[in-house]
Amino acid sequence: MGSGFVSLLEAPMGGGKTNTATSFIVDDSFKHTYGIENRGIPSRSYDVAYSGKMTIGGPIFNIKKEEDRPVVVPSTYKYYSTTKIISNYHLYGINYMYAPMAKVLDYINTPILKDAKWVIDEGWLVGESRKGMNPLVVFITEYAQLMRKLNVDLYWLTQHSRFLDWRIRYITKRKILTKYDEKTHQCSLLIQNLEKGTEKQIHYYAPLYWRYYNTYELPPMPEMSIAKARLYT
Repeated sequence: MGSGFVSLLEAPMGGGKTNTATSFIVDDSFKHTYGIENRGIPSRSYDVAYSGKMTIGGPIFNIKKEEDRPVVVPSTYKYYSTTKIISNYHLYGINYMYAPMAKVLDYINTPILKDAKWVIDEGWLVGESRKGMNPLVVFITEYAQLMRKLNVDLYWLTQHSRFLDWRIRYITKRKILTKYDEKTHQCSLLIQNLEKGTEKQIHYYAPLYWRYYNTYELPPMPEMSIAKARLYT
């Protein structure tokens, strides 16, 4: 049986939500890296975290996970990971599929969405609480209830949980409150396991993940919302 579940990341603007979601999927992708190979094309270099020592084994570099010590993958090499990532914002230096909601809908009932980590930044744009009768919101909340069987880890990012439809909040199993300190560049997380009723605090250095995404990227506003707003201008 699958083990996927829904996580809700909550913080005000600039509070480290996107950075934290990026850290989760980047770490997981590199943690499950099983090899790299030379692709002969110069590209952006990146680190493989938690990979330990590398040994050459034929054309593929086998990575032994012996120590939590980063190693640098040359820019001409491509890495392979068992982690499948779907995101509605652009990522760099890792393997992933860029898929806004309109594109995700094309993959429903296909194996593409199965066994994946799916990130929805600015989740209120597609799951806003005051649009509960919107067919898109209803569909998303219904589909989210299949996460366990599909083995999908869904990360909802929002400025406040009350911005989201109540059904999303009801099926959330983990709530993560984030806070970013501009002076120290530290992100503080309060991770609440809603199933077990436990919580823990962790901290990490945010700039480690700035290279993997554009901190100034803006998600597009829904065309229908724009059209309705024009009626009042």
